[in-house]
Amino acid sequence: MTDPRIPEFEAIYQCRLVGVVGPGLGRDGFVLRSNRLTAVKFFDHADRFLREHEVYQILKARDIWQVAGHNTPRLLLANQSLRTIEMTLVERPFILDFAGAMRHEEVPDFPPHVIEEHLQRVQDLFGNRWADALRVADVFRQMTGFTLLDIHPGNIAFPD
Repeated sequence: MTDPRIPEFEAIYQCRLVGVVGPGLGRDGFVLRSNRLTAVKFFDHADRFLREHEVYQILKARDIWQVAGHNTPRLLLANQSLRTIEMTLVERPFILDFAGAMRHEEVPDFPPHVIEEHLQRVQDLFGNRWADALRVADVFRQMTGFTLLDIHPGNIAFPD
């Protein structure tokens, strides 16, 4: 990765970013592993950074470290000018990636066909665990007030 924020982050926080976490460049940016055994997410857009940071602040304030038995990363630091969030690494089962989460009042009133397509997509992605994935997302909504719209196995992972 050649993002100029990487060496700036390393200089400010006296660490080394040593490898990519996950599949690489994602919808919101990318995540690198640090030599402190943490993950650092670099956001492409300020609004996505702000939303994920808001959700992490709620998780921290409410002392939520698990949702329906799924581990959540813990916020360690956030840098708005670099659009970075440093968090703990988590093992399966986990729930993560909150940049696309929406407050209840922000969630559009989707027409029935869109909801059906979404449910079919979740079934295709999770197979016989699709209802479990939706339950984890629902518990997250109940605990935080935020609805997860980006539900896939990279964001909600089961132990197996």
